Amino acid sequence: AHSCREIAKWRSDVANDIYYIKSVVTGDSFPVYCDMAHGGYTMVYKAVSGVEADVYEVWKNNGVANEEELQALNTNNVFKSHYKNRLVNEWREYRPKEVVVVLYKGGIEVLRLVFDGHLSNNLDWFSKERLAFSPYTDLKTSSTNHFSISGEQGRHFYINRNYGGCPNDVGWLVFYTPGIVCSWELTTDYKIKYSKSSHAQNWKAGNVGEADVLAVFVD
Repeated sequence: AHSCREIAKWRSDVANDIYYIKSVVTGDSFPVYCDMAHGGYTMVYKAVSGVEADVYEVWKNNGVANEEELQALNTNNVFKSHYKNRLVNEWREYRPKEVVVVLYKGGIEVLRLVFDGHLSNNLDWFSKERLAFSPYTDLKTSSTNHFSISGEQGRHFYINRNYGGCPNDVGWLVFYTPGIVCSWELTTDYKIKYSKSSHAQNWKAGNVGEADVLAVFVD
């Protein structure tokens, strides 16, 4: 099989777990975490809060990160390192139809964003235009000053509505490097923050949650 979806199609006993799939480029087998509860989504990337490594650099470089490390293949943050497998770099050959960003806290899902993956590359899928589902009622219609994996100033996987001086920054999602610019970033850890409401929140004073893990799945 080349995906978790193919495994789910041919087996009736599947559960969320580690499975082996084959590269569409080389034919080599490698382990992946499969979200079978949602029909067979393949985890290609997992960024972990508190890890001192640039999440964007890990995503965009030509290598892999802990691809064979079975301890990384789950939805918790026990293994203190980021994870990335070869499918991120084989994106065009793999041709995902759907891409899903999921945040987890204590291994439990707290946010799910679904994107249209058709004819995408491994950077442009993360955009407002490709957003197919989110719990945020204002995200598709609101103006945004950032919606990208690269982000800016150490803020990655960054979906932001507006700046207004640091106390007035408002957005939906960010994985940030500590203490770069604003007081709401003045921590010692690399953190994942997200709006816990149905709409954008003030990063400093709003209804904002913290997650342990940001994972990217493809189908």
